[in-house]
Amino acid sequence: MTETQADTIIELLETIQFFAEVCAMVLSFISGFVSWRLIVYAKNHKDIW
Repeated sequence: MTETQADTIIELLETIQFFAEVCAMVLSFISGFVSWRLIVYAKNHKDIW
């Protein structure tokens, strides 16, 4: 494997890692938002408990 190939692979891996981190951030934001909405909904609809 030449150095150029290795550099390309490393850059590709870094890009994938960046996208994976962004996806993880978005997912944790969404799950946090959903659980917050559920808590608010539960507090406003105490009759369902």
